[in-house]
Amino acid sequence: MELVRNYQGRVAVITGAGSGLGQALATEFAARNCNLALVDVDSSVIAQTKTELTRPGIVVTDHCVDVGCERNLELVARDVENIHGAIHLLINNAGVSASSTPKAGPRHCMCGLRMLVPRGELHGSARPAFS
Repeated sequence: MELVRNYQGRVAVITGAGSGLGQALATEFAARNCNLALVDVDSSVIAQTKTELTRPGIVVTDHCVDVGCERNLELVARDVENIHGAIHLLINNAGVSASSTPKAGPRHCMCGLRMLVPRGELHGSARPAFS
C-alpha cells in the first residue's frame, strides 16, 4: 500500500473538527489544499473553524451532528457525498461516549461511521473500510 503524499483535490472527513486535535488536523489538511467536510456537535465552533479554513481552491463544508446518533449521521453522510463525492480520508476524532459495555460501544460507533463511506470503500478499493 502506497502512502498518500499529495492531498490536493482529495476529500477529508474529520469528526470532532471544531477544536483541539480535529481542528489542528483540519488546519494541516487545508494547508495542503485538501477539501474538507468538518463534523462536530457544536455548531458555533465548527462554523468558526470553517470560516478560518475557507480559502480559494478548496471546498470546506461544516456539518453539525452528534456522531453517536445514527439517523443524523446518515443525513450527514448523504450531504457529504452530494457535495464532495468521493471520500479519501476519514478521521474519526470525535469523542463518543457510550453507556454500554466496552465490547458493545465501539462496534456501535464503527457501524455509524461506515455510513460516511457508503459502499464500505476507500480509495476505490473493494475491501471493507472497517472490519
